Amino acid sequence: MRSIRISLLVWTLLGITVLMLLVITVLYRSATEILVRQLDDNLADRARTFAAVVKDTPEGMEFEMEDVVMPEFTSAEGGGYLEVWVEGARPWGRLAPATTPDSLMYRSPNLKGRTLTLAAPGHTDHPQFRWANSPKHARMRQVDLRTHAVVDPEDWDEVGEPAPGAPAIRVVAAMETTDIDAFQNRLGRLLPILGGTCGLLASVIVGLIVRRSLRPLDDLAAEIGTLDGADLSTRVHLEHTPREMAPVVEQLNKLLARLDEAFERERTFSADVAHELRTPLAGLRSTVEVAMSHPRDEAGHRQTYEELLAIIRRQQSMVETLLYLGRLESGHVNIERVDIDLSEFVAMTWESFEDAARGAALAVTRDLPEGIVVVADPALLAVAVRNLFDNAVTYADRGGRIRMAVAWESDRGVLRVANSGSKVPAGDVDVLTRRFARIDPARKGSGEHFGLGLALVRKIADELGGALEITSQAGGEFVATLSLRR
Repeated sequence: MRSIRISLLVWTLLGITVLMLLVITVLYRSATEILVRQLDDNLADRARTFAAVVKDTPEGMEFEMEDVVMPEFTSAEGGGYLEVWVEGARPWGRLAPATTPDSLMYRSPNLKGRTLTLAAPGHTDHPQFRWANSPKHARMRQVDLRTHAVVDPEDWDEVGEPAPGAPAIRVVAAMETTDIDAFQNRLGRLLPILGGTCGLLASVIVGLIVRRSLRPLDDLAAEIGTLDGADLSTRVHLEHTPREMAPVVEQLNKLLARLDEAFERERTFSADVAHELRTPLAGLRSTVEVAMSHPRDEAGHRQTYEELLAIIRRQQSMVETLLYLGRLESGHVNIERVDIDLSEFVAMTWESFEDAARGAALAVTRDLPEGIVVVADPALLAVAVRNLFDNAVTYADRGGRIRMAVAWESDRGVLRVANSGSKVPAGDVDVLTRRFARIDPARKGSGEHFGLGLALVRKIADELGGALEITSQAGGEFVATLSLRR
């Protein structure tokens, strides 16, 4: 089973680790770049200093090293390296023949005859930097500066010659980066140690934070564990629940409420079934006892059997209705949706109730226009319509009236069945769609009806995507409206 605590801890530490690696990398690179930039600036300044002491005189090109005090470039043991080149000019005297396009003017003694690698010719006075290896096989930083030698007009006036243009020179200077490399190595060792220490502290802190943050879950689990299965009316308190957990607790309380309601319905259903079975069972017993206590002829026995059969049929009807409701609620009824002419369907279904309506002297009014086509299952719709008609014929007052009408309302096909003589108050109509609900005194104790018809109609309407609406006025009309999709 996946643990939220472990997931939060792992992902948080993973995020911190990635962030620390990024920070360490940025710090390392930034420190290195700063040091290299400072070294480059230093090398460029020294290269310009060397270029400033390269002069073009009537006697030739001169490199006045005595004016520069930089022993690291001039001694045999120094860590700096220097070469000065003259581009396309004679290095020693203006009248001497040129030997090469670029002539070497000076080389540091610690180079021991080796030549520094020249960069590709670049822009004048724009230093070029590169990494290279020193003769000691150490890493070094090199600058290649292309500029011009110094020309002093006074020197040329003394010999009576005009001052020439300044010749191009290249100053190549390099410094070993031993100190920078040592600093990088120390920094490379220090940062992982610092990162590991911070990661360890972060693990402890994050663990404490996660544990404290998830404590409400433990409290919630403990509170849920105290709920009594025998009393589902208890609810989980929201007072100290974190905002993020409030929706879960609310849904849990709603689930408990639904379970409590379901168990209450189950208890009520069991009590209702027991009550409904008690009366017919008592009737069966009394009928059998009477038949056994007095001798009877064949006609008397036949009458007894007919009474017993009537009781059994009523109970069979109740059981079949309960089973049908159960199948609907469990989804075990196959629904076939076809187009049905509602007016024609209602007229055909009413035919089986005409004799009962005449026997009760009921005045029947019909309003069944053509063209009202709905989509429904014929078998389910027949059960619903028969129950509506049976309810109207049974509970209408003798000599009263029944109205049935079919119409379009809000893009739905509607069947409205009304009967006079209602004894159901307006505030009690919702109870009638519950099982074994019988508010009308005429509905109780007769043994003919069980308060299941309207509950079955409501369930069928739901399965067909429709609705059942009931209105009633005590002493007035009882109206049941069944709406179906077109």
